[in-house]
Amino acid sequence: MSATSFQPQWRAKPLSTVLLFMCFSCSATDITDSAHVAGMELQLASAKDKCELRVLQDAELKILSLKPEPPCFFLRRGADEPQRFSYPKVNIDYVLLVAGSALNERQRTLWNLPEDMQCGSMRQGVLVKAGQIEITPSVIKDSVACKNTGADEKDFWAFAHL
Repeated sequence: MSATSFQPQWRAKPLSTVLLFMCFSCSATDITDSAHVAGMELQLASAKDKCELRVLQDAELKILSLKPEPPCFFLRRGADEPQRFSYPKVNIDYVLLVAGSALNERQRTLWNLPEDMQCGSMRQGVLVKAGQIEITPSVIKDSVACKNTGADEKDFWAFAHL
């Protein structure tokens, strides 16, 4: 192969990666949260009144629909990175939890939650298995989960062992 025939291919890959990243970062109407996990960029977005998980890995974009309604966010426990647990016995590298379906005023009052605290009433699991992302078919409904207070490990375990 001559240098002239190789060079356009070499330049095309970095350019396509840059263009894909630009598209990834701006294509949703509202990015509500993001994280880096196992070499992947994960973004939660609101698109057409639905939550979706956008996964950028190896210059490929994968979009997965979620059941919670916007705004959606990863659960954290006082840290910048989302809470996650590993379950090697069931071949799960990581389980993360996404919460959404914003609480109404009555629920906030009942739980004595301040307005500036981001909370939702539905949770869904995101599984990382052998470098791939899966969304759990099951959800936890009618409960309260707040972005910065996280969840108990038993909830992560339950999603890993469905």
